Amino acid sequence: MYLPGMTLDEAPRNELLDRFRQYFETCEPVVFSYAFGSFINSAQFRDIDIGVYLVEPVKLQVIGRLQYELQDLVDTFLMNNNYVSEYIVDPMDPFSGVPVDVVVMNDLPDVNPELSQDILNDSICLKQAVDEDLQLTYRLRSLHQFEDTRYLRALSEGALRKRLKEKRFGDRNYES
Repeated sequence: MYLPGMTLDEAPRNELLDRFRQYFETCEPVVFSYAFGSFINSAQFRDIDIGVYLVEPVKLQVIGRLQYELQDLVDTFLMNNNYVSEYIVDPMDPFSGVPVDVVVMNDLPDVNPELSQDILNDSICLKQAVDEDLQLTYRLRSLHQFEDTRYLRALSEGALRKRLKEKRFGDRNYES
């Protein structure tokens, strides 16, 4: 289902960010967290992106609980502030409004160094790590991975652009 982008003035956005901060204050599995993406960068947004670094080992149940609780926080905020008619399609369905996307950051520098750097460089911190060295080490690891893979990413992007230009995207590039 297509939902139009949502707009919130600065005051309700800041109130929602404060609610995220309050939530993360007592959320022990989360070491540090960030809000990023269109929610903090654009007048209009369709989802709210939250990056979290979790206590190891990362457990699927913890991610699921975070996803559910953050979605409930957003849906409750929207309903209490009379955004229900515009943005909540079905008030009984907790996932029918403005979705919250949770990105686990623990291995992100190794898996997607660009996204890791985007989160760190263009975000609002919702929770600082108690151990500042851990958060700094993560930032350095992310930057190193980003720089170390710059050449490979450029090669890959160049090859993709060439295949798209030649209308060969999806063709096999080997003999059968």
